[in-house]
Amino acid sequence: MSFQETDILLVEDSVEDVELVSHVLRRGNLAHNIHVARDGEEALDFLFCRGAFLERSFDRPPRI
Repeated sequence: MSFQETDILLVEDSVEDVELVSHVLRRGNLAHNIHVARDGEEALDFLFCRGAFLERSFDRPPRI
């Protein structure tokens, strides 16, 4: 069976919640790459490869 890495974009402003969700996802082997945006604007910048995420490629969007 082929295994594909899963990219997840987590939009959360609470550091504690980010740590909790990241821990649970990694422990369950559900995500290899967790990207965190602190708010909706930062999430849109990530998705549209703008601002701080200019170097990111549209070729690999987050699956969740």
